[in-house]
Amino acid sequence: MKLNTNISIENMIVIGTLLATVAISYGSMDTKLKIVQKEIELKANKELIEYKIAVIMKDIAEIKQTLREIKGDINGLRK
Repeated sequence: MKLNTNISIENMIVIGTLLATVAISYGSMDTKLKIVQKEIELKANKELIEYKIAVIMKDIAEIKQTLREIKGDINGLRK
């Protein structure tokens, strides 16, 4: 059995098409990975901001309570 080792135009077209498909797929995949990475970063920033807001709200509640206690002490001294 003898193999046909001639390279025809059709074979070159097929090889070129395959290489182009691989290059386009790789570029598309890279773009999608960048988009996902940006979304993850935004989500991480959002979670961090939400945590900081919760801590600040807790601190504000504590400050309000302290001010109420101080106001009560001052009102008690005036009487």
